[in-house]
Amino acid sequence: MAKIDEIKEALNTLRTALSLLSAFMIAIGGALGALFKSGDIGVLFWMCVFFMILFIFAGFVVITKIKQKTKEIGEL
Repeated sequence: MAKIDEIKEALNTLRTALSLLSAFMIAIGGALGALFKSGDIGVLFWMCVFFMILFIFAGFVVITKIKQKTKEIGEL
């Protein structure tokens, strides 16, 4: 497989990962809102907060990797 095809495949995988992260963040955001509205600030609420922060950082990492792969394609 050509180098550009490998980079494009990695780029598509990263885009899929970003889409999944976005879906998880939307779901967790809804859960956080529901828990906060009901006043149930317990372990589950704080686990949702932790995972939301974790997914935000993971999103930034994936976005950085997408930028790197896009730059690699431009250099070829």
